[in-house]
Amino acid sequence: MATRINVQEARSLTESGKYTYLDVRTEKEYAAGHAPKAVNIPFAHAGMLGMSPNPDFVEQVKTAFPDTSAPLVIACKAGGRSAKASTALAAAGYSDLKDMGPGFDGWTSEGMPVEQ
Repeated sequence: MATRINVQEARSLTESGKYTYLDVRTEKEYAAGHAPKAVNIPFAHAGMLGMSPNPDFVEQVKTAFPDTSAPLVIACKAGGRSAKASTALAAAGYSDLKDMGPGFDGWTSEGMPVEQ
């Protein structure tokens, strides 16, 4: 299970170099702006009928982070997808998960650095 953290905690963890910011938003959302050094693996894909789950999400994370003890800060737009992504990763054996509850909207509203 992931620990829910705020934006300041997420920034501190990712800037320390110990945690990777895992952005689970869509590729389009990520391309519009993301946290520095964030890795993008969408938890869902946007389609004509709204969002649909990415059936390969856990496998894609395993490819990018084969060590299930990899320290990850997981974030989406506003906290919903990251909570679900954290649950899926915990079920797959990942043990050091931090869920940034406010999401990228919270990140930007607090004036955190953004890359494109």
